[in-house]
Amino acid sequence: MEFLEMTLGQLLHRSALAHPDAPALRNDECVWSYIRLDGESDVLAKGFLRAGLHKGDHVAIYSGNSFQMVCAIFALAKIGAIAVLVGGSDSGAEVSRITRQSDCDYLLFGGNIRGISTCKIVESADFSFLQGRFCLEDGASVSCPDLSALLSLANEVSEVQLPPGGAQVPGPA
Repeated sequence: MEFLEMTLGQLLHRSALAHPDAPALRNDECVWSYIRLDGESDVLAKGFLRAGLHKGDHVAIYSGNSFQMVCAIFALAKIGAIAVLVGGSDSGAEVSRITRQSDCDYLLFGGNIRGISTCKIVESADFSFLQGRFCLEDGASVSCPDLSALLSLANEVSEVQLPPGGAQVPGPA
């Protein structure tokens, strides 16, 4: 078996070049091609950079399955941040505990898990130890930036500031 020496962001970019119009994500309502996923994750990565996320930051993701969640995972990989997937807990205190014990700096959340709004769960718990929280939905009534706000920040980051194909994630100490 051959192992590839590349980042997750480089792998996505390579797939986008080889199969630009092939479906990367699909649900009953929409299809995203590899080229779209690569481009959307670049924009979100630039938004994360402008919002203050850095290479090596631990970022908890508490989200239902969505295109935005997949895009966020690739965007985090492109800046060298470490995605920490938080299970489908329906307790804000439990999500907070997992996030704290995972040494997370930021929290991304959005959508529903088993019919429960992640926004309501997050708003009910203490995340004051985090550097920031971001909602992967638009227009959710939460006290933090939403997806549109993150995407608008991307305009303030040049292409040069985003490492081509993504940053290398730091290895274990």
